[in-house]
Amino acid sequence: MFRPAKIVKIRIFVTKKNYEELMDILNDTASMHVEPIGEYDKSTLKGVENGEEYMNLNRELQRIKAIEKALPVRKPVGKVEFKDVSHLLSEAKKLKIDRQLSELIKNNEHNKSMRKMLLDRLEILRKLEGFKEDISILSNSSVSSFIITRVDKTGKENPDINEYLKDYVLYNIGSNTIASVKKSKRDEFAAVCKSKGISIVSIPQLTGKVQSLLKDTEAELKTLEDSQDKVNRALNSMSDKYYNTISAIREQLEIETEKLNVATKFGSTESVIVVEGWIEDGHINQIKRLFSKTTKNQFVFERIKTDELAPTKLQNPRRLKLFESFIRFYSLPKSNEIDPTMLFGVIFPIFFGFMVGDIGYGLFMFLAFFWLAHRITYPPKHSHIPKKLARFVHTILSNRGLLILSKSVMIGSIVAIVFGLIFGEFFGFKLPYTPIFNVDSGVATLLLISGWIGVAMVEFGYLLGVINKMYIGDRKGAIGRIGWAVAAVGIVILGLNVLSKASIVGISSVVSYILLPIGVILILKSEGSEALMELPSLISHILSYMRLVGILLASVILAEVVDKIFLADVSASFAFALVGGMILVLGQLFNIAIAIFEAGIQGARLIYVEFFSKFFIGNGKIFKPFGVERRRTKYKFRIED
Repeated sequence: MFRPAKIVKIRIFVTKKNYEELMDILNDTASMHVEPIGEYDKSTLKGVENGEEYMNLNRELQRIKAIEKALPVRKPVGKVEFKDVSHLLSEAKKLKIDRQLSELIKNNEHNKSMRKMLLDRLEILRKLEGFKEDISILSNSSVSSFIITRVDKTGKENPDINEYLKDYVLYNIGSNTIASVKKSKRDEFAAVCKSKGISIVSIPQLTGKVQSLLKDTEAELKTLEDSQDKVNRALNSMSDKYYNTISAIREQLEIETEKLNVATKFGSTESVIVVEGWIEDGHINQIKRLFSKTTKNQFVFERIKTDELAPTKLQNPRRLKLFESFIRFYSLPKSNEIDPTMLFGVIFPIFFGFMVGDIGYGLFMFLAFFWLAHRITYPPKHSHIPKKLARFVHTILSNRGLLILSKSVMIGSIVAIVFGLIFGEFFGFKLPYTPIFNVDSGVATLLLISGWIGVAMVEFGYLLGVINKMYIGDRKGAIGRIGWAVAAVGIVILGLNVLSKASIVGISSVVSYILLPIGVILILKSEGSEALMELPSLISHILSYMRLVGILLASVILAEVVDKIFLADVSASFAFALVGGMILVLGQLFNIAIAIFEAGIQGARLIYVEFFSKFFIGNGKIFKPFGVERRRTKYKFRIED
């Protein structure tokens, strides 16, 4: 829990006849982070050749993907199993629907373009219903005509349209203005209209009366719809028949191509395949049992002794996995150091809730982010949120990121409600009971508490640093962490003595005189003289925790100011009461927004900078086991087996 999973390096030998079983076990269990064989082994082993097979599989994969994309989506039913690659390719090649599907897609695209053209023509003809002559006189080999929309660049009716287009023939058909120009003037006319913000629609070259053309166009649309219905029925029928199989084949082809990709890291002899990589220590016996059962003990499992640092796999309780994203955002821990996920998951909500410290704000945040989390998990069919706003939010955070943020703020909001009960605050109003602690009158006490929180966090950080260093066998580094912890205590005692004007020869002063030099000596012995340049930052890190109180006070004071303005306006008149109500709502919403950002950012900062810097190194290599998740095909092996 407080450390990443124990990962060990192994080497597996299997006979070539068990190659397929090897790949299936590695893929289905997703337990091994495969790495290229070592430099020493490269001199005695050759790589696994799969170029032609990869090309065949990839070619078939692209074909099947194109078919699947073209078909209407169906909800898959059941799972499919393929015996081996030959069976898979055989099933794929049975799907000889490419030509038929291509014709249907071509007809579909043709029908779409024709429908658009006919609808555009229908719209133009309806605007010309009052025209009694043959429409060919409007647009032909010598004349082009346009329907003019009397709108300028500002979106307002343009009274000067006749003045702008006085050099061209203008007349009205019903409520529409028509402009006719010579073919040679067509581009010139279009440029003038564009410069004046006048919208134009070209009248196509047609022959016949408008009413007759309207009937013909509507008939063509009906015929086109019938044709499209046939195409849709054919596509749906094809999808009903093949989609389930196609999606399974596509998935298995993806798995097989990934297997060939990872096989380039293997080594081989005439009869043996060699695989190297990292595996979770707790999974070794289970994987061995799978190989033993599948290969009839024709395999060798070998642990590799190495000084190389293993990749990192975090292992936290399900409820704390939420906070792993915050740790990864900062830096993934190395596999041999403390995983601070649980520490962050406990400390961050407390800091957040303390800085908000209001029942109303906590309740509002909880409900707002509960709604957001529910909306992301169960998105509505039609969203009323403006698309521009949604796109802007998604440029900052994905849906997964928003969900993680929502859940973490919800936890902090519950803590904020608890602190609100302690402080007796509800949207800045004082609740009708004597609070356990009054923020307004207890600022000095709060600052003292925050200072001691700073001392505790810094010392706890150094303690974890000592544990980390001892765990990896770095005794010198551990001495350095002890030196910093001792120096911090000496500085704190000395500072308190100065503030309280204590005697310079008192017991506490003497203790500080002893601890500070001891700490400095240990730091010098472990980290050298350059490390002493960081001594002033030690003081700033402790004092930095006073921002907990600063943000709490800012929120409380702003809320009280808004409330006082509201109460003053309510007692003045009805009009002032309305204004005061608006100020109350907008002011409280603004304060809530500030509280979320400030409490969230500063709470995380205090952990990242002032706490993690005492013990956390980071820059770990992520554990990426080979394996493609199966959704449409059956697993042959599971780690539980």
